[in-house]
Order: sequence, then structure tokens, then C-alpha cells
Amino acid sequence: MPSSPSRVLMAYSYGMYFDGNSYVDLDAPSIIKNFSQGSFTVIAWVISLGLYTPKGRINNGRIVADDSYPYSDGVYGMWALSHGDCGLSANSACIRFFFRGENPTVFDFVNINYNTLYMISAVRDLTLLQNRGYLNGAQVATQSIAGNTYSPNNYPVTVGGEASSSAESTLRVYAYIFQVLLYSRALSSSEIQWNYNNPNNPITNGLVLWYYASPNNVVNVGGTLQWVDLSGNGNNGTLY
Repeated sequence: MPSSPSRVLMAYSYGMYFDGNSYVDLDAPSIIKNFSQGSFTVIAWVISLGLYTPKGRINNGRIVADDSYPYSDGVYGMWALSHGDCGLSANSACIRFFFRGENPTVFDFVNINYNTLYMISAVRDLTLLQNRGYLNGAQVATQSIAGNTYSPNNYPVTVGGEASSSAESTLRVYAYIFQVLLYSRALSSSEIQWNYNNPNNPITNGLVLWYYASPNNVVNVGGTLQWVDLSGNGNNGTLY
């Protein structure tokens, strides 16, 4: 299998294959770096493939993250939607959303089975002072938070795992990822449900990044493969 993400034809759609070593790195603009200062929403369509990659066991990984940093920096305001941090078993993985410096920091909100397509959503809402977790458009958990905010950082935003420069670069997923959507605001429950029911026509208000795996959405730019951002904001990601 290739070490960088690859397109794989599935019964559902085209999925981007992550083998536990690969990831996508985007040169995130200030609006995504400013997620540490306000409300935001992270959505990913994912099939988790289990405990063992072609190269051995995987313990946990980042589905989408702004968390690639050296420990020595002690940076707060970093966040991730992660897979397995809160537990992996022979049949399922726990999904966690965390925000470094928040009280509480972690939000473990649902377990998913392997080899099953899910839309996983995490909402950080500073108006209602809560995190909300959703599975397939339905809200499954709510967590009250203090609503702490922090200055933007200069570290990579990644899909599929943390960047090679990170202190936690081994935290990568073994999965197919079909879509990733980032919003610069807290979506409502009805908007999350809309996105689940209309995967090809998502809510666009506040949409700052939309990766959709298809034959036409990975392009060669100057010798590097990029996953094209369909939001219109030009946030293409480089495949590693």
C-alpha cells in the first residue's frame, strides 16, 4: 500500500485511504488558526479499519487536528477530533474531541464500529458554553465547558494524523476518510442533520474547508499531490 493517502473506489463513494503512516497537511489560513478564539465545527465522514494497519497495530490517531506541535512549546488552544485516544477494542473505537486549555479538556462522546461509514461531528459552541457530539446527524452527547480562548498558533492543521514535525507524529489513523468539513461557527443540530442528509450539498454559511474524495479532487501541483478544497477558500492540502 502507498504511504501517502490514496483514492480507493468504495461501494459508497471514493474514499481517501490512510494507512496509519500517511496524512494531509494544509497551509491553514488565519480563519482556521482563529478557531482557538471562538466557536467552530468539525465534520468527517469516516470508515475506521480496525486495530491493525499493514505495518502493525495502531493505538490512536487524529482524524482532523490543529495539534501538531513540540511539547516544549506548551501551546494551548490546540484541538483535535481523534480516534482511539479514549479506547480501542477488537470491534470498535472511541471518538474524542479535545481542546487544550479548556475545562474540561477532553470530550469522549461516542464509539464507532470498524468497517462502517459514519459522519462524525464535533461542535464547540462558546455562546452556549458547550461541546456537542453527533453521529450520523443525531446528537449523542453534550458537555458544559468554561469557554476558554487562546491566541492563534502557527502549527499545521492536518487530516489523518499529526504532521511529521509534531511531537506526536505517530498518532495517525487507519481509515478511509470521505469528507472533511470545517466551519468557523457552531452549527445547530438541524444544520448537522442537513449535512448528513445532503452530503453533496452541505451548509455553506461559515464553511472554510471542504474536502470531498473523488477522482477529480486530488491534483498534481508542482510535483506534489493536493486534496482540493471545494469550499472556494483555496485551502488545498498536501498529501504525505
